[in-house]
Amino acid sequence: MSLAPPPSSTPNNPELLIWALFLLGGSDNFIDVEELFIKSFELAPARLSWRTRQDIPDYKKCSKALQEVEDKKRSQLSHLFEKQGSYKRKLSGDGVTWVTKYATVLASIYSDGIVPSAAVQEDSKVLRTITESLTFGTFLNDEKAELNIYEISDLFRCLPDADTAIWKQRLDRVRNAAIRNGHTRVISFVDKCASVVWEKGDEQ
Repeated sequence: MSLAPPPSSTPNNPELLIWALFLLGGSDNFIDVEELFIKSFELAPARLSWRTRQDIPDYKKCSKALQEVEDKKRSQLSHLFEKQGSYKRKLSGDGVTWVTKYATVLASIYSDGIVPSAAVQEDSKVLRTITESLTFGTFLNDEKAELNIYEISDLFRCLPDADTAIWKQRLDRVRNAAIRNGHTRVISFVDKCASVVWEKGDEQ
C-alpha cells in the first residue's frame, strides 16, 4: 500500500472531510456520514453550500468529496478511512498517523489555527492506565518477555475469548492514543499484546 502524500497547500474537499472526521473523534469511533458532512460544512461553508443558499450544506458536494476519498483506483487517501456499513466512517491506523503528522498544516488550512484533539484528556487517562501497569513495566524491562493473555485481558478490560471486533476496538483505542501523543513504546507494547491475542484466537 502506497503512503498518502502530504496535504495540499490549497483547500480541497477530500482532505477537508478527513480533517473533519478527526475533529469529530473519528480516530476512535465510527461517525455517521451525515454528522461528518455537517462538520465539514461548518469548517468550510463556502465550499460545501448550495449555490444560492450558503447557509445550507449541499449533500451532493459532500457525497462527492467522500467518494473522492474512497475511490481506490484514483485516490491516494482511500486507505485512511474504514467503513462500517454504508453510513459509518472512522480513521484507519494509517489515517490517524497521517492526520497527526500533518495536523498543524491541516488546522491552518481548514480551522484557521491549531485545533487540539477533543480526545486529549481521554488519551492521557488511557495512556496512564497502560504505562502504570505491571504488564507494561515487564515489557519495558524486556521486550522479548512473554506476556500472559490473562494479564492483557485485565489491562484492556476484555475477556480472553471476546469477539475479534471487540479486541480490535480495545487495542486500537490505546494504539491511536499512543500515535497521537508520539508514545512509541506504547505502540510497540500494543502490537505485542495484539500478537498474543490473535495467537490465542487461532488456538480456539
